[in-house]
Amino acid sequence: MKRKALTRFKAIKLLAIMALPVLLVAIYLLVIRPSQLQWGATAEEVTRSMPGDDLVPSPSFCATRAVTIRGKPEDIWPWLVQMGYGRGGFYGYL
Repeated sequence: MKRKALTRFKAIKLLAIMALPVLLVAIYLLVIRPSQLQWGATAEEVTRSMPGDDLVPSPSFCATRAVTIRGKPEDIWPWLVQMGYGRGGFYGYL
């Protein structure tokens, strides 16, 4: 009888260990990932059409991320034009 209880305990422990990664993946996919795909964007930005959306009729991946910069356009524009290929390169916002 004691051996059955020990075997049952091991089976429950193994099941719990196997269920943990499934639970963590489910939490990531259902809670964390959706917020990552809309990081910093307002609800209006997420739902509106963006330039270039018409180039791919049925995309396999869709994300709208945004950064709000509080400043005057004339202060921000020189910083923006130095970004990109063949220029100053990529700059993060952190």
